[in-house]
Order: sequence, then C-alpha cells, then structure tokens
Amino acid sequence: MLADYPKAALRHWADATHLAALPAPRIDTADHLLGIAVECALKALLIAAGAPSDAGGVRDPSHRVHLPDLWTEYLAFASGRSGAYHARIQALGTPFSTWSIDARYVGDGHVQASEHTDHRAAAFQVLLALQLAQADGRIS
Repeated sequence: MLADYPKAALRHWADATHLAALPAPRIDTADHLLGIAVECALKALLIAAGAPSDAGGVRDPSHRVHLPDLWTEYLAFASGRSGAYHARIQALGTPFSTWSIDARYVGDGHVQASEHTDHRAAAFQVLLALQLAQADGRIS
C-alpha cells in the first residue's frame, strides 16, 4: 500500500467536519477522525523534516505510533529544525494528550463538545502547517 499522508489527512479532516455538522452530530467519530487526520499530517511533516520513509510511509518504529505518542515523537524530531510549520505545531503545546486510538471501541458520549472543539482547533493548525510545508516545496 502506498502511503499518501497529505491526502489522507485532508480526507479524514473533511469526513470529521461532515460528521460534526450533521443534524445529529457524530462527535465521537468526528473527533476520532480528527486525531487520524493529525497523525497523517504529522507523519507527512516528519518525512518533510527528513525522517526515513519508503512507499509504505515512515519507517522508524518510533514514528509508527498513535497520538499522543506521535505528537511527542514529532516534537522531539522537529526540535531545532527550521520551518514555520514546525513552529506552528510546537506553539500548540500538547492538545491531543487525552486523545486515544482506542476511543474507537467506546460508545457515544465519550468525547465532550469542548474537547472536540479544542481538538478541531489544533487539527486545523496542524493542517495549516502541512499546507505551509507544501507551499515551501517540502511536500508534494
């Protein structure tokens, strides 16, 4: 399977936005997709910053993890590297510290509206960082 992290990030963002805007919003699933979108964007940014990769995606096992661990790995890898996109993400702190890939196994009502709002705002900033890296020619 060929990894296309930038396109996957945008697809998951679009799906999360759609689910959250339904007349009966699907906040738990939307929030889960926001986390997946951020994971995809961070993996694209890791590769842009020089992380080893192949057609299947990032190769380093420490980068083949989920949020919030991936966020920590990204910050450590990007530390000291130049680029407005790195600074944008570093400025966010740790907005996905309570997000878990395992939330896909829980019932409705697990994610609070305020938590989803915070995740959405942070995901938007990460996707802007991805667009900055694309504009700089670091990501095609």
